[in-house]
Amino acid sequence: MRFRLAFVLVFLSCVSVFVSAACKQQGDAEMRDEQDVELQEESLDTLFADGEYGLATHQDTYDVYLIRYQNGKFFKRLILNEEIFDLYNFNWDAVRTIEAESLIAIQSSSVVMDQSGTLYYLYSYRDADRGVKQLITFTVDELVECGFHEDSVFYVSDQELDEKFYSTMGSVADSCDDLP
Repeated sequence: MRFRLAFVLVFLSCVSVFVSAACKQQGDAEMRDEQDVELQEESLDTLFADGEYGLATHQDTYDVYLIRYQNGKFFKRLILNEEIFDLYNFNWDAVRTIEAESLIAIQSSSVVMDQSGTLYYLYSYRDADRGVKQLITFTVDELVECGFHEDSVFYVSDQELDEKFYSTMGSVADSCDDLP
């Protein structure tokens, strides 16, 4: 399966290259089924090129994750609900089913950056359609000092951070100690 990504923020020049490569159409359903079997047998590092994004799930969940492969590391972020999935014009046929162990092994990323450069920590749970956001008042460099990987920060549209998807947590993260 291939995917289509109209990701709002990963700086448009990078996104346009990704979208054009990712929008390849699949053949008939039988061909897609054969490809699914092949993809499950491949290791994760052969599924994504450096700097690429993808969509993945495993057979025991309805959750879909945005997977990022950057500088030899994988990161995943839960796509909270179908409305957010559609917000980015993702294609359901692009969601790759991978082994549960492979998906679980990918480092989760809860830190996102909005279009203005503001950082948030997102709290969300499996099978939940809403989450909670916590404002982070320090920089990505300071975040790295807290033990976060700089490539784990995902860029999101301001629409995704709307209160209908993520309610605002009362406390603000002014230091590493304020994050989970």
